[in-house]
Amino acid sequence: HLVTGGTFNAKFSPGGLVDIEYLIQGLQISHGAQNPALRLTNLRDAMSALHTAGVLSDDDFTRLRKAHTFLRWLIDSLRVVRGNSKDVTMPLFGSDEFVFLARRLRYESDAEHLRNDLTRYVADVQEVIGGLRAALGSQLGRADGRQLVGVHAQRQPGRARPLQHRAGLGHRVRPLVAEDVGRAREPPPRDLRQDPLHAQRD
Repeated sequence: HLVTGGTFNAKFSPGGLVDIEYLIQGLQISHGAQNPALRLTNLRDAMSALHTAGVLSDDDFTRLRKAHTFLRWLIDSLRVVRGNSKDVTMPLFGSDEFVFLARRLRYESDAEHLRNDLTRYVADVQEVIGGLRAALGSQLGRADGRQLVGVHAQRQPGRARPLQHRAGLGHRVRPLVAEDVGRAREPPPRDLRQDPLHAQRD
């Protein structure tokens, strides 16, 4: 199993990095035949191209871009904290390891802020997937739509699927409301021109 029960894996859990990758790749497959400009290998370039082509709305593009940046940044920091590249499971909230991770991510001593941001970005990914899944399913067939939108996107549009209750976060994800989009916080400032999160890496 890629994810241990009762934990949150930043790469493979619902709302994680792989869900974003599957979503973008699925949209490229769905629309790329008619639009060669969407046939890109870099995920962030493809995301921007889908937005330019009108496949992703301004809101969906912004939420996915922020979530992707945050999750790549989180995964890089988890690899440093753990000392290996494979273990990207979130430590339990309140543990010394979670506090150290928050400091590594420039949250200083505000570990709860990290927990809240993680909850928000994961919920955003799930909300965007839910909103686009029906459209993909109608074009590609229900089974294909589920596969292309993401391995974890088995839910109805407009409802945020909760994280596992013990996934190191200590609470469940609530459904987002419209006001949340405007309040979504960017990760702490970094020089994005040199930020490795903007390069697609395994």
